[in-house]
Amino acid sequence: MYLDLRQLSISALALSFVAALPLEERGQGLFGGSSSCVAQKSFSLPTRGHSSYDTHSFHYNLGGDCNHDRLKVKQHDPHGRICDPSSPWDIHRDLPTVCPIGHYFFWFFSDTFAYKSDGSFVGAASNSVVVSRNANDPSSVQEISIENDGTVSVAIPWTDAEKKVQYEDDRYALWAFGPCIPIDGTHSSQVWSVVKFTNSSYSETIGYTIADYSIEDGSLVVSRREVMTFSSTSYAYGAFASLLVNGVVYMYALDTKHSGKYDVHLASAPRATLYDQSTWSYYDGSTDSWTSTPPDSSQRNQDKAVLTGAMPFSTGSMFYSDYHNAYVLVYFTNWADSKFYAITASSPSGPWDTTATLLFETEYGENGYNYGGQAAPVIESGVTLGQKIVVSYTYQDSNSNWYGKTETVEFE
Repeated sequence: MYLDLRQLSISALALSFVAALPLEERGQGLFGGSSSCVAQKSFSLPTRGHSSYDTHSFHYNLGGDCNHDRLKVKQHDPHGRICDPSSPWDIHRDLPTVCPIGHYFFWFFSDTFAYKSDGSFVGAASNSVVVSRNANDPSSVQEISIENDGTVSVAIPWTDAEKKVQYEDDRYALWAFGPCIPIDGTHSSQVWSVVKFTNSSYSETIGYTIADYSIEDGSLVVSRREVMTFSSTSYAYGAFASLLVNGVVYMYALDTKHSGKYDVHLASAPRATLYDQSTWSYYDGSTDSWTSTPPDSSQRNQDKAVLTGAMPFSTGSMFYSDYHNAYVLVYFTNWADSKFYAITASSPSGPWDTTATLLFETEYGENGYNYGGQAAPVIESGVTLGQKIVVSYTYQDSNSNWYGKTETVEFE
């Protein structure tokens, strides 16, 4: 997942973002196969100054050693709170997740609450979405799921059955913790946790669903093909991180139940058959090979994992970096220290060098740590791929309110 700022016809008010993918990935239908869905909704998008998809293609040709010395941060420029400067509402949002699609750059959020300037409540939603206004300031966004009249709607559509159970103490929530799975210039997907509340103080994750995103006729169309894609007891492949390399999607799952968030498991599938799990392969770390049999998720399977961290993972993002000559995972740990770290590998399946490099510590509020850290590289003229990234996270202020924040990071 990449942000492309090159050769765009840019209006006075907005720059455009481009997700740069290998040339072979463009112009194909989402995942192939059936287009049926169990829920769908759409959002109108602002007009962009450049509508054609960039045909640049970079190549995954790693050779030699990783440039670890280039993981030193030269500077990081905070952009502040992710917000729409024209919105009349004070909006509190949790867990910004990054999603570039074509020339649009979206932030999807989990719990979202809107208030008036005097603090009175306007409305809430389990999740929401905004689109970035300015490539040089990714925190400046335009609301597309919260209206100026106070209408607050979810970004990820409910099924008919879920709509019927939306009470204060008995309801569903859809939350995402990882970035989008890149598909092509007009499509992306994302894994969302399906959470069930049975009273005001108890909830549990009952499974995982995949939301499909597509740009169609000036609108963002959000669809769900299945009520549940993964059960609550299986590894949620793609929920932690993902890569698209030469027609193959690599989907990473964090073992949150049995490993203390240290172990990451890996599945792969041809992009065209991603929804056909019979075409999936699973990486077996014990033999450094791929198999059609998924690992047993009912217990810890550290030997099957693609990597085991030196520190427990929380959230993160993976990308290919020419600048570092490596695949890079930028992440927050589960230690609530508000710090971004990075590790590298020579291929999507490793071997991963788990000696973590501390990138920098984010500024956090008096009453809480930052969490939900993610990253996406910027493609810009004169800048080698991976030399500059945009990071995002949830910031908690002195009143324990939470907001998404972004920073641009440049490596030495």
